[in-house]
Amino acid sequence: MTWQPDMKDDGSGAVKGMQRKQASETSSVANSQAGQRPVQSGWYRRMQVFKWAWQGLDPLLLQEVQARIAVSTNKRTHEDLIDTVIGYRPGNWNYEWSQEGALRMHDGKAASAAGERDVARKHFLQSCLFYTIAGYPHLRGDVLAEDAHVLANQAYRYAGQLMNDPLQIIKVPYQGHELQCYLHLPKTDEPVPLVIMAGGGDALQSDYFRVFRDYLGPLGIAVLGVDMPGVGYAEHWKLDQDTCALHLQVLHHIQDNPWINRHKIAMMGMRAGGHAAVRAAYLEPDLLAGVVAIGSPVHEAMVDKQLASRVPQMLLDQWASRLGLDAAYPELMMATVANFSLRRQGLLGSRRTSVPMLAIAHPNDEYGTMTDAQLIASSSVQGELVRLKRPTFASSIDTAFVTAAKWLAKRLL
Repeated sequence: MTWQPDMKDDGSGAVKGMQRKQASETSSVANSQAGQRPVQSGWYRRMQVFKWAWQGLDPLLLQEVQARIAVSTNKRTHEDLIDTVIGYRPGNWNYEWSQEGALRMHDGKAASAAGERDVARKHFLQSCLFYTIAGYPHLRGDVLAEDAHVLANQAYRYAGQLMNDPLQIIKVPYQGHELQCYLHLPKTDEPVPLVIMAGGGDALQSDYFRVFRDYLGPLGIAVLGVDMPGVGYAEHWKLDQDTCALHLQVLHHIQDNPWINRHKIAMMGMRAGGHAAVRAAYLEPDLLAGVVAIGSPVHEAMVDKQLASRVPQMLLDQWASRLGLDAAYPELMMATVANFSLRRQGLLGSRRTSVPMLAIAHPNDEYGTMTDAQLIASSSVQGELVRLKRPTFASSIDTAFVTAAKWLAKRLL
């Protein structure tokens, strides 16, 4: 195979190196007051070790990279925040995770050249994951994160060429731009059911490859990934209260795909993606056979005036980035977020949708609360609620997707 990247290369030229060293550090990208506010000691980013391990990364290696970041003596935006080393250099979050991504990319190319398809595919998928973590939490305007996203998608496409059923890229025109979505199809010559996977606001669509490989693909169900507005391939658009507009464009576009059974399409979303999926159930009930919302805030957290004072700064920055606002003004931001409440929008609680909906939640989750999950389930004529029982929401991700896959199979097969 000849490696011809179709995206900008991660060159090491002097100009690019200077740009990287001068790039804004992530904690200052969405907050004009970064560096001028008191912070609590610890990490700026929320560690998602359970998720990264579930995706297929070695927990010991994850700890090793975190340790390299922690021991760095390079200057930080906040000396009390471990992962705020300034510039693309040792100790910088993006730098350390990108090193691992580059190693796996090299190993993948070597294995592919030697004809070891399975080994190469594994390396490329891991490279994608490491580069994706390098770009986390995926703030708009974060130059280093944008570079990492390019390389993550490059690695994912390389892996896609080596899959038993090669990855398909669906291009959907929307508001003057083109949204790229990854479509994974099970091996069959017949049109298949489809689940549109709406990731959360802190993930790229490639994060959910395992949903297809381990849960839905073996059942004969295709998966189409869609980035949330403000993230990944959807970075051109700001998130607004019509959270599912982009997904509905994809839903309409995919109707004519010859490989998809358009009468058997469902949506599944995690966190903000679940909000979009539930909203879509009200706006296009005739096109959806089911909706799954996992840990999804739809009302309670959005109208909680004290939430901004309790959540980590990274989450505030993330919301500000998606909304096109400044995290230095949380009161204005939370006033905007209140308009996202699906109850206030006159949907949940006012009438039932005909689309079957499954709400999955953890009793101790303060974002996608059990109250919101009950509201989702009660707002469908065939609504169901599942309570996760493991210690935390993060540790329940495998259980959540196993449960969702079984539920979707009953409605799509």
